[in-house]
Amino acid sequence: MQLLRTRRHARLPPPPPLLAALRRSSATRNLRLCRAAHALITTSGLTSALSLTNNLISTYSRCASLSDSDRLFHLSHKRDPVTWNALLSAYAFHGHTNDGLLLFRRMRRSSVQPTRLTFASVLNLCSSGPKPLLKSSEAIHYCILRSGFDSDSLVSGALVGSYVKLGQIDSARAVYVPMMSVFDASLMLGKFGLMGSKRGFLRTIHGFAIKTGSVSGIPVANCLINMYAKTGGLLLTVRTDPCPCHKWGPIEDIFIQTALFGAYVKKNRMDEAERLYNKLDGFDTVACNAMISAYVTNGDGEKALNLFSSLHKSGVMADESTLSTIFKACGAPISFETVKQVQAHAIKLSYDLNLRVASGILGSYIKCGDMDSGFTIFSCISNSDEITWTTMILGFVENGEDMHAFELYQQMRRSGLLPDEYAFTAILKACSCLAAIELGKQIHANAVKLNCSSDVVVGTSIIDMYAKCGSLKDLDRHFQRMSSRSIASWNAMVLGFAQHGYSEDALGLFEDEVLGDYNIEPEMEHYSCLVDVLGRAGLISEAETFIEAMPFNCSASMYRTLLSACRIQGNAEAGHRVAKKLIELEPSDSSAYVLLSNVYAFSNKWDEMADARETMNGKSVRKNPGLSWIE
Repeated sequence: MQLLRTRRHARLPPPPPLLAALRRSSATRNLRLCRAAHALITTSGLTSALSLTNNLISTYSRCASLSDSDRLFHLSHKRDPVTWNALLSAYAFHGHTNDGLLLFRRMRRSSVQPTRLTFASVLNLCSSGPKPLLKSSEAIHYCILRSGFDSDSLVSGALVGSYVKLGQIDSARAVYVPMMSVFDASLMLGKFGLMGSKRGFLRTIHGFAIKTGSVSGIPVANCLINMYAKTGGLLLTVRTDPCPCHKWGPIEDIFIQTALFGAYVKKNRMDEAERLYNKLDGFDTVACNAMISAYVTNGDGEKALNLFSSLHKSGVMADESTLSTIFKACGAPISFETVKQVQAHAIKLSYDLNLRVASGILGSYIKCGDMDSGFTIFSCISNSDEITWTTMILGFVENGEDMHAFELYQQMRRSGLLPDEYAFTAILKACSCLAAIELGKQIHANAVKLNCSSDVVVGTSIIDMYAKCGSLKDLDRHFQRMSSRSIASWNAMVLGFAQHGYSEDALGLFEDEVLGDYNIEPEMEHYSCLVDVLGRAGLISEAETFIEAMPFNCSASMYRTLLSACRIQGNAEAGHRVAKKLIELEPSDSSAYVLLSNVYAFSNKWDEMADARETMNGKSVRKNPGLSWIE
């Protein structure tokens, strides 16, 4: 305590362990750890340490608790520019444009002067919110000119980026900074790369970089290659050039070659990528990693493994990037033994506990269906992040171990880590498979609380969950609240109504919304839903005619649906025709024989029923026993 009192009176910097804990909380988005660190700061009498307050505001924001960031800011009696910038960045990160602009106005009225980071954050607010604000960007541009920050590379880059996002290319050109270092040029190009800038504007920047001499720098050349690839102009400029590649001279730098690898791969030009790689003298780890990644991206796991084997035989040591990439090539259809061999190599190089490599090993075992080995690897990872937890949860779901997925999800929440959209999609799929309505509602509530339910993929998963759980009221309520919907959302909605016999609602969605207002091209799922609706309505002949007129080949599931309708309606003649077509598609499917025999039984055709059962036994087709459970 004496030490703490001395620290307070002497205004010494905060202890490193607290800052380390906050950095760890921010990196892992661990809200529980952040609050524990905050409590320790309070009980230790360090609340007056402004650097800790600023770090807490930023950390709470990264942990998806903007309300805590906002409360901490307003409770702080002393604020410096970093404090204001921290909350501005938090508002920008969460898309709270109006709150951020109000805060900027308050800062302008206070005695604290904006810094370069202030202007960068508030410009990001104007261009990244749900409703981009051109007038606000222009007003902030005026403030920048008055404050003298218009020549600052960070501010000018943010200003140009804001105008480009708002579609104001002419305004962006007018802002561009005339004096540019190699670092500034690469930083500026990187911003345009994130935004998917137009090719004409990119050529303007490229020409300017040539005039200033910054184009000879490797980072700038690297950025230009990636940018031309993203705008579809790389292959043209490599071959015909009027500007890029030959002005750099011979392409000998390994980083430029790596950028070219990536550009060729994005254009699916693996022949050029291989020729470029084969021109290298000996093995280079960076180039080898790029080539392995290219093979993995293009789904050629065998070539990736062969190149990895050649790297090993040459005596070049694989690094973290090599191993984390090569494990993406492992798994089905690659043999299980291959995964074990690559894992043994990672252990030999002491990379097996590295998070990236361990995540790769985990993913490979999951692909091979070996959940026991996968869970062993997962348990050995001491610093698991959200991606690792989500991978393990999804692995359980995909391998039919839904209850284990629920248990792991609960452990993830207790650990303080916050699930993201991918985690919610995985666990909602488990709810659908188990028809666990109460658990599904809890997951839905968690998604709403963490602001993930607005994601269209998560929203579609919620629709599917409610449909398979039979809760059509919740299904319709959620669908009406969705701000954005994809084709998959409509498919899930139509299918949900159709499966539960709400034929008029399903047809209404299909005709009025899919074909009408939203002009969505019907797919196989839509036709399957309508066959189901017609069958439930007893319109068997109409359903058969509808199938014949489809632009697709009928699937086995569609015939199975219609055969089930024949059983319900007692239409033995149609059932015989449909069963024959289903057996042609899937001769080992027991449901065709069972449904057909049930059709005959319903129509009191006992001899035909016995023949169907005898045919099934003669072909050694066995029906799997049914299972039921209570939630």
